[in-house]
Amino acid sequence: MNKIIKYISLSVIAVAMLSCSQKIAYSQYQTIADSRWNDSDTLVYHVNIDDTTTAYDVIIDVRHTINYQYQNLWLFVNSDTIDFYLANSRGEWLGNGVGELREMPVLYKSNMRFDSCGVYDYKIVQAMRNKELKGIKEVGLIVEKSSGKE
Repeated sequence: MNKIIKYISLSVIAVAMLSCSQKIAYSQYQTIADSRWNDSDTLVYHVNIDDTTTAYDVIIDVRHTINYQYQNLWLFVNSDTIDFYLANSRGEWLGNGVGELREMPVLYKSNMRFDSCGVYDYKIVQAMRNKELKGIKEVGLIVEKSSGKE
């Protein structure tokens, strides 16, 4: 009887994990060397889309240290310019984190559909006034199936 309950429990957990992973169509992080992001460094993500009937959310996820000097982060993403808040007006970090590392995901595009199947390139460049931006560890791009809510 114990073996049957254990088997059923493991099966339920496996199915739950599989259904969560099927929501993510793409997830890639790029490490910033020495946590110093130069304004000439372009991060490129190649997203392969094979379903044009599904709506997707595109998320940019920044992992930074608590030594990051600013409240926000300006980014050029393809032809868009976005202002990415990492801390509130009191200087408290937004997002999640433990110790010196913080992570802040931000919804870049919501409920969007791709025109055709194929590879879509996302190019991300830091757009701050500093030539070299200290404290950014990694920048990730996540494309997941949209829940349909905006």
